Amino acid sequence: MNGKNLRLKFEHKVFDTNFFGFPVFQLHPPFIIEELETALEMLPQNEKVLVYSFLEPESRESAVLKSLGANRIGLRNRYEKQVSGDIEIPDNIHLYPAGSDWNNLKLLAIQSAEYSRFAIDNNFSRQQVIDMYESWIKNAVNGEFDDCVYCAKDDNQWIGLVTLRFLKQSTEIGLIVTDKSFRGTGIGRTLLQAAQSIAGGRQGELLSVVTQAENREACAFYESAGLTMTNQEEVFHLWL
Repeated sequence: MNGKNLRLKFEHKVFDTNFFGFPVFQLHPPFIIEELETALEMLPQNEKVLVYSFLEPESRESAVLKSLGANRIGLRNRYEKQVSGDIEIPDNIHLYPAGSDWNNLKLLAIQSAEYSRFAIDNNFSRQQVIDMYESWIKNAVNGEFDDCVYCAKDDNQWIGLVTLRFLKQSTEIGLIVTDKSFRGTGIGRTLLQAAQSIAGGRQGELLSVVTQAENREACAFYESAGLTMTNQEEVFHLWL
């Protein structure tokens, strides 16, 4: 296997590597077991390494990773919706000022991690998961990784948030969460409505979100709001 093919299949995730303190790579299909075994030998050998991959369910590639001892973390679903520009942002949803104190939102961000692949994989400690999602919301508030944060507030308490990332043809939800004490009160729907309003005001007019299939409540929530599942992938973690 030449170096060009290796780079095409393994994407070095610099942020994840720096954050966790060990090399993290995303493996992209297509690949077969012979070339993958060769490629794995070219990765760092004297330290812990994580290789993760998102694959078509029951594909040839998923069978290869299973044969190599990869952990199947679960399924992730992508939901999408074409939205119009005439949706209004609800009165109880506010743009969180960029550069403001992100600590006000960190407990909400941690709650959003419940079904994440990091929380499901026991190779990550609970503290690592907490640190990851605190870092996520910190970066989102500062306009890094995600572009903006919209929040719901009850008196002096922040009770829900949604982070948005602006891509060329779509707006993608990063985190969306309602505080556990306020679930079932409609806060999630107002956050999603705000996301649709922002997406509808952009050229792409496509709103997209990824969630774990095991999070049945979230899947039902998106489907009830008119989003359609457009893709499903298996999630694998291969630890070396």
